[in-house]
Amino acid sequence: MEKLHRETIRLSQIQDIAGCRLLVTDLEAQDRVVEEIVGLFPAAIVIDRRLQPSYGYRAVHVVVVSDRASIEVQIRTALQHLWAEMSEKVSDIEDKAIKYGGGPASTQELLARLSRLVLGIEEHDLEVRRITAQSVEAGRSAEAYDDTREVRERVTYMQKEVTDILQDYIRLVQERNREKA
Repeated sequence: MEKLHRETIRLSQIQDIAGCRLLVTDLEAQDRVVEEIVGLFPAAIVIDRRLQPSYGYRAVHVVVVSDRASIEVQIRTALQHLWAEMSEKVSDIEDKAIKYGGGPASTQELLARLSRLVLGIEEHDLEVRRITAQSVEAGRSAEAYDDTREVRERVTYMQKEVTDILQDYIRLVQERNREKA
């Protein structure tokens, strides 16, 4: 009902009345699952929100038609899902409009920073896998760990930044609560 009110469209135009969500480990698995679904339903529409997120939301949606009904399949990595769940919780606490670009600008910025970090961590994970595979292929499997050291250090830095963002958010909520009291 919220979507009908928010988006001035007819019920018959909503593509996610029926749907499901698949959680996968990483970007490679996400791409594989999308390919498999499109292979089963060649007329499927793929909506990739990973590089152009919707208010920080990153995922791939595949809309398939079965018996003349649209079914939306959301495919999220574990980190994308974690971000989406956090965004839902924040919007429940602060303002439902947060999910759609509204609400406090400070909260929007924190969620945007977190979303960019999710992308960075996932891309670095891909880089570690690529470097490791190249090392193993070149017969240097013993050196693979050293070959990925720099990338892993960047990921550690990004994980610390995630912690900082969450601490910033907690402080922000505490300040708002003090102002209300």
